[in-house]
Amino acid sequence: MVAGRDFVSARFILLVLLFLRCWQKHVGLKIVSSSMSRSVLKIRYEYPFEVIGIVSGAKDYRLCHCINKELKMNFCRVNDLQMVMNRQGDETSFSFFKDENQEPEKFMLIGNKGSNAWFFPEIKNVDYLFVACDPGNWFDMDEMLQRLRKLEVIGGAYEITYDRLKSKENLLFLN
Repeated sequence: MVAGRDFVSARFILLVLLFLRCWQKHVGLKIVSSSMSRSVLKIRYEYPFEVIGIVSGAKDYRLCHCINKELKMNFCRVNDLQMVMNRQGDETSFSFFKDENQEPEKFMLIGNKGSNAWFFPEIKNVDYLFVACDPGNWFDMDEMLQRLRKLEVIGGAYEITYDRLKSKENLLFLN
């Protein structure tokens, strides 16, 4: 009877592998190696975001007011972003603003320092994260950096690249 179970489980594994091969482009899964005894899955996420780190000593509402005024945006505060950031299950809230003006383009401003954790602990010198969602050909990173650096309340603005971030999965919770 054990051989029958092994046969059923082997068929099930083959069906799952076949399913994953069909959907790997859509889901972001990559099958590294496959054999009858074992399969290894490597998950690769797509990050449709461009992130700018902002250094500023200003309060979040003051920073948004200056960005709204100078860059002709309409950042409005929405409910704080609630996330579990550690293994103890402690919930952390981050200040969260969305640009309600731009329809096809979505911009967000997130406080990097939350109530008891960092959104990106690798870059603690950054106070805020300016996030462009699904940037296409319309988004020019250099122009946006230049415009942000001109603001009086911003001490520095830097492009954040994903390769140096261990906690880049935090961006997947943004909508």
